[in-house]
Amino acid sequence: MSDLKRDIGVSTDNTEIVTVDKKKADYFHENLTKMVSGNRQLGDIVSSDRMLGYTDSIMATCATFLVIPIKKIHTTNANQTLALSSFIDDMQAEFIMFFLGFAVVLTIWENINVRTMVVKRVDDYVLTFVILEMLATTVLPFSLALQGNYPSEKVSIILTCCVLGFIQILDILLICYAIETPRTLHIEIQTWSKTELRRFRNIVLIRPLLSLVLVVIGGVLCLVHYAVSWGFIAILTLMPTIRNLFLYVRRRMKTSKKMEKYEFYFFFSKGNIPNERIEVMSDAAVAVIACLLILDITTDEFPLSNIVSEKGLKHVLENMKSEFYTFLATFAMVSTLWYVNHCVLHLFRTINTVALYLQKFFLAFSCLCPLAGNMILKYGAKGNASSITSIRYAGLIVFCASMANFFLFFYGFLTQEKYWFEWAKCDRSFKAMPRQCLYIVFKTLNVPFWSLLCTLGSLGSPKFSFFVLCTCFIASPLTFFFAKLAFMNHIGKNNQSCDTNINIVGAVFSFPKDTVLEKKWMKFVNRKDWKPSKHSVICVEHFEKKYLNYGKRVTLKYELNHVPTIYSDEISIPSSIIPKIPTFRKPPTDRHSTILDEIHTFQEMDKIKNIYMLHESISPNGFSLQRYESFVLYYCLFFVDTTPFIESIRINNNLHVKLHYKSSPLPIPKWFSTIKNCKLKSLSILNNLVSFMHNLVEENSYGLINELSNLIFYKSKGGPPYSSQVLSFALMQRYSSF
Repeated sequence: MSDLKRDIGVSTDNTEIVTVDKKKADYFHENLTKMVSGNRQLGDIVSSDRMLGYTDSIMATCATFLVIPIKKIHTTNANQTLALSSFIDDMQAEFIMFFLGFAVVLTIWENINVRTMVVKRVDDYVLTFVILEMLATTVLPFSLALQGNYPSEKVSIILTCCVLGFIQILDILLICYAIETPRTLHIEIQTWSKTELRRFRNIVLIRPLLSLVLVVIGGVLCLVHYAVSWGFIAILTLMPTIRNLFLYVRRRMKTSKKMEKYEFYFFFSKGNIPNERIEVMSDAAVAVIACLLILDITTDEFPLSNIVSEKGLKHVLENMKSEFYTFLATFAMVSTLWYVNHCVLHLFRTINTVALYLQKFFLAFSCLCPLAGNMILKYGAKGNASSITSIRYAGLIVFCASMANFFLFFYGFLTQEKYWFEWAKCDRSFKAMPRQCLYIVFKTLNVPFWSLLCTLGSLGSPKFSFFVLCTCFIASPLTFFFAKLAFMNHIGKNNQSCDTNINIVGAVFSFPKDTVLEKKWMKFVNRKDWKPSKHSVICVEHFEKKYLNYGKRVTLKYELNHVPTIYSDEISIPSSIIPKIPTFRKPPTDRHSTILDEIHTFQEMDKIKNIYMLHESISPNGFSLQRYESFVLYYCLFFVDTTPFIESIRINNNLHVKLHYKSSPLPIPKWFSTIKNCKLKSLSILNNLVSFMHNLVEENSYGLINELSNLIFYKSKGGPPYSSQVLSFALMQRYSSF
């Protein structure tokens, strides 16, 4: 284990642990877990990946279903000028419950993913707890919809609080069970002592216990006013952040010497979620959002049989064209937002609390896109005040969702050393920024620009607002298309021409005309009393990549004060233009150092650091592995055609008797040795000999028989070679049988 910790930059000194490499904290997510041998995957203890995929899908579905009660616009006001405004005013409670419920569901999802940092594997009991959590979560859209429609009814609030409390109780039970079942835990903490595990369990239980208290208080305070209960439920959504803040303060207050298992504690206290889990949950949520309007067409707007028989199906479908156009426009809008979000999340290696809140903000407003589509369908072309209101709200919904993508990218851009992949990091200077990064910046700003322009266009007349809406809707995908051609056009280019990391051999650059820059170039050349001529050039390999533009040919970025910085000793320059004949034999000194290095490398690779390095893949030929709690067993099975004898009575031609147990001789009973010549005289004696063998084996199961068997392989050192029991048996055999 220590060599792995050294590889990731984690201090392994138990007395002087100072810090943990934050850039590689995701080491604890899976790398150590993959070291577990295959036999631990057998039975009902399996990886939690499939379970996490299941929870991602259910949580995303429950979160998006919260928008169903508000996405359909129902108006009863005959005055169409105030219809949309009346709808928005009447639906204030529903809108509040949508955002609150969305945050609650995603908070439950976040808690499950953070808990999985500890409970890395699941068995039947853990899966049962998780399935019950999912069952309770699926009830939340119904109970929250009741709260939005009937906020003054106490039953709706009590129902929601009971569901949330039940989820917290399941969380507490699961954590307690997992701590008492080390095989389900992360391999890093499976070797902890019971005291350390219980202390860690108490830390983990703080969040669900506080959440349970908040839910109980919120349910009781519904007797005062429903808004107070909503406030306590809102605090529940902040519990992951409060947890991270608490663990951060605790980590700062306690010194590293006093903190046991500091490396894993540091990883757990950060509460970061892998990028993969965010992407899976977001993809599932966006998929449901994109298909909500086609669900309306298939159910609520589906042609009725009496109307079809009266007017014909073609006529009915022609009247439904506006619904289909709205569905297509909403699908395109949601897919565009997902596309930009996909490009941004692709850069992240792990997601912290701030980035996760931005992602939740994006998903919440993306859920409102079907509502925006219905607004435009019902009021967009009416030519009245409701048209302006519908266009304004639709533009604001798209603007908020797209700005969440931009701020997510901007936050990652500012903290790219911590959360981005190595390949995604780029220069923060706009002039030195590579094309790939500029392209992503453009994509994150494209949708906010057009949606903001659409919102500002709603300040004009209804016809002008609708014209601006159509213009922005068409211009947004077109600008994506032209930006692709301008920034990252790969058509007709092979891998070498589009790879900006490849060295272009042969490109040279003349000395600049700028006097100051020319002196810097001359200083780099470092030749005494030398001045460059018009034919003097410097090779491209002396320049850093940030100074180069790659295209059909390599050029310099003149705006960056390009100065050569890579000296010739860092570039492999041949000492002669005459090619050397390759030889496979190395010089003696090189061979000696290579042999020593290979021996040292082999010794390091062959060294056993701990018992977890013993696994199935290194078993000796013909042997299998079985891992137990306190030891590891390598065993070999032999299959033979004949069944071995356990107990046997051997009678020779002279009727002399010998007894054996597992090929080991047994003493002759005293009552039988009194018979003349120890010969078998009667058939009944056979049954007596069998009873004697059974009694002898039961009384001496670890005595004489085992000692005789063990003497084949080893003898005791520092004491008598044979015990008194063996000597007595040998004398009896010598003088009582033939």
